Amino acid sequence: MTGRPEDVRREAAKSRIRSYGWNDLTEAERASLTTAAGLVDTALRELNAATPNGVLAHVDVVDFKDPKLEGLYRDGRIEFSRRMLASRKQALATLVHESAHLITGSGDGSRNFDGALEELWATICEGLLPKPVARTAIN
Repeated sequence: MTGRPEDVRREAAKSRIRSYGWNDLTEAERASLTTAAGLVDTALRELNAATPNGVLAHVDVVDFKDPKLEGLYRDGRIEFSRRMLASRKQALATLVHESAHLITGSGDGSRNFDGALEELWATICEGLLPKPVARTAIN
């Protein structure tokens, strides 16, 4: 980071103003996060990219100074905006995005990140599809 005012403001917006423990979350928020984590962990195992102790072990639920910030990967941790837990869809989208950073260490828009993001979504979707029925030859 440079000392330019816009860089200082951008970094300040990423700061946490509050962190939450598991017991601070509502039952619905915990369900959103654990459901998303289950899907992501299954996909990561399928891709041979599983994290020790699962993805939840890397998540900190927070409020950011910038209320528009949904999640952030830094220093090996996923900082997850609590407001994303209001919807299972938002929780999953945010966790998939940040997990792609976690497994690649790459930034938005890089080939590694984009490839991991696509693979995660495709693997999650494939896991939700009905299993193909084995066909037998009829003589």
